[in-house]
Order: sequence, then structure tokens, then C-alpha cells
Amino acid sequence: MSDYILSKAKLKYWLEDVRKRNELWAPVGSKGAVSYLKNPKGENVATDFTNSLDCPKYIFCPQQDAICNYEIQGRGKVAIEEVELDVTPRVVFGLRPPDIRGIEILDAYLLKDQIDRRYEARRKNTINICLGYHNPPPCCFAESVGVDLFPKSGSDILLTDIGRSYYVETLSEKGDSLISEHFNEADDIVRNEAWDIQKGSEGKTNFDLNLNRWQDFTDTEIYTLPYWDEIYLGIIADSVATRYFYSGTYFKIVDVNSGNKGTRYKTWTTMYSPGFSTLANGYDYKPSLKEKFKDWILEMFHFFPKRHGFIGCSGAHRCIAGMTTKHDLRKIISNVDFGI
Repeated sequence: MSDYILSKAKLKYWLEDVRKRNELWAPVGSKGAVSYLKNPKGENVATDFTNSLDCPKYIFCPQQDAICNYEIQGRGKVAIEEVELDVTPRVVFGLRPPDIRGIEILDAYLLKDQIDRRYEARRKNTINICLGYHNPPPCCFAESVGVDLFPKSGSDILLTDIGRSYYVETLSEKGDSLISEHFNEADDIVRNEAWDIQKGSEGKTNFDLNLNRWQDFTDTEIYTLPYWDEIYLGIIADSVATRYFYSGTYFKIVDVNSGNKGTRYKTWTTMYSPGFSTLANGYDYKPSLKEKFKDWILEMFHFFPKRHGFIGCSGAHRCIAGMTTKHDLRKIISNVDFGI
């Protein structure tokens, strides 16, 4: 598409203009306590951070998403009214590269075999602006799972921090639509400076996960490795884990009613939630913490790649920095003992 330069001094004015025409989501906070909030003032938007505390999937998949309203009108008769799709024009500013991968993971779950119409409507009406990863945190392993630190796909605009300004690349027609008088056209000096920064960042998050070894074993062999009998020890059943991950995006259906009227919601859940794997007849097909933890690992690094062609992990390090378990996922994966 096209490239421009945006002065950091003009960033807040541009975001204010964007906010007037769209629902704006942007990072607010400082350092490790950043979250994406709706319609913040441009002057409050954070750019000097590595990752947000929670993955911003709630912008596309609200934690509680109303599906329909209903009214029980008599024996065997229920009136159902579907909640309208959310087609609000939306701009998400400051997504980091792992979150661009995270959205691709959500797309694979929710836009492939069975399309989630509510998610699809939000995605189609959202413009994603990525803030390139010139400053990844030490425990980030984004490149190890195939994430580009300055991704040219998956977002509509890519920003590269070049000091007092941003080098701006529009990557889609939707991205082009946000360019305004606050931008100047880039020249070769700016381009070369930005490309040097992008090139110099390569390898900063590359951790050898030894995933090539997995290819020589069948699903059953990997699933029944004795390694899983030990590695899960110390894991805490963290029911808030869904805040940190894109993969293993599980939902449950919850009805909230008053009298004969109610609303049905799709609500986040996690494999660690009580009763998650219990069927209607009372049978629990994953009763132990070991099986739930193993399923989470294998879904990201084995089964998801086989279905979709890329690793189902964003490499953002939230599972290392945020979860109460404090297990280092990089070491768990790279040290898998195949008994050979």
C-alpha cells in the first residue's frame, strides 16, 4: 500500500480524530499494567509498553456476549429474539505482534469450519493498528512460534518507532482510510531508518523449542508420554487463565432470567473451570489436572498446527509472566522427553 511518517507529538490528535468517527480501543496504563480500554482520550494512550496484562481478545469476543432474549409464554412455547450483530465501526490501536497472531488464532477457531457470526461481524468492522516489536520483553518467544516482530499481514496499519516519530505502513484499504492531514509522506531516509530497526530486532525473541522432534511421533505416542506424569506437578487450576490465552478458547452457554424472561449469553470459560469436562450424565472425561494441562499444551503445539498450519500460541509470554503457576512454557516444550 503506502507509507508515511507520523510525529509522536501528533499521535494524540490523530487518535482523537479516529475516536470521533469510530469506537476506539487503545492501551492505557504504564509498563506491566497496561490494558486496552474503550474510547480513551488520545493523551492517555500508552505506547511505551511491551505487552498488555490481558490478551485483548475481549474486544472481539466479549467475556459475556448476549446471543438472544427469550420469553417462556406457556407449556412448550418460547419466543426467541436474536440480539442484533455488533457492526460498530471500531479501531484497535497499539496491538503488539503476538496479539496479531492471537487474532489469527481466533480466526482459525471461529471463522473456519463453523462460523461464529457475532465474531465475524466484529472482525469485518474493525481496523487493527499494530505497534511493531522493537522492545520485546526478555521472556517473550514470539519468533519461536513463527510471529514476525513487524508483521506485514494480519493488521491494517503497522507502526515502527523511529525515535521522535513513527514510520507508518498502510497494509489494507481499511488502513488507508485512516490516513489524515496529521501524516507526511515518508522518504528514503525514513524508510531506511525504519528498515534498519526492523532488521536489527530479528532474533530477539527466538528460543529453540525443538518442535522438529514432534514430527517423528504419532498423536498417541505424544499423548501417552511418561513426561506428562511429572511436568504437570505444581500446576494450579487457574480459572482466570482464559485471560492470558488465545488458544483453547472455550465458551459455555449461560441463561440469566427473571421470571419467565431471560437472556442467553456466550461466556468465556477455561479447561480448569469446575465442571468443564463433566458431561450431562455426570461422566468427567478429563478428571485430572494432568490431563487438562496436557491437553492445553498439545492443543497449541501439536493438534492446532496439524489442523491450521501454524502454531496456536502467540509467544507473548503472558503464560510465564501472568499465570499463578509460574511454569515456563518455553522449557516445558523444549525439554519434552520422548524417551530416546
